[in-house]
Amino acid sequence: MAVIYTTRTVDSPAWDAGATLVAPLPKDGAFSFTVGQSIGIVCGLAANDLDVFYGGISHAFWIETGRCKVMESGVTKTGFFVTNPATIYKIERVASTVRYYTDGVLRYTSLVASTGTVLLDCSLYAYGDTITTVERILYDGNV
Repeated sequence: MAVIYTTRTVDSPAWDAGATLVAPLPKDGAFSFTVGQSIGIVCGLAANDLDVFYGGISHAFWIETGRCKVMESGVTKTGFFVTNPATIYKIERVASTVRYYTDGVLRYTSLVASTGTVLLDCSLYAYGDTITTVERILYDGNV
């Protein structure tokens, strides 16, 4: 799998850098990932990657240092959850239902269906914001 733009490299805070996992999720499965520095990261499912702004990410985690929340198409869906540098974020889609997990704990089940092929798309805010690991899990047994 290839990832494009994994680290923000310009020191001018703005939602103007991003990362996209090139390997898509065509059906049931999940993406799990970890982050390094996280001043501002929005990472989740998107039908396409037309720009680096987070508004086009349909089902996502909004991640800041020490905390995260769930966001869908730019709208906050939960309060903040406490995180740490080793937190594993997972967004799972089964039969069009999306569920969000941190470290294996279910945090939110979306009321908005997800269908069709999606990518893992991320928007990065600050210099040094980083997606450090990504895994695509297909529920037919293939990774």
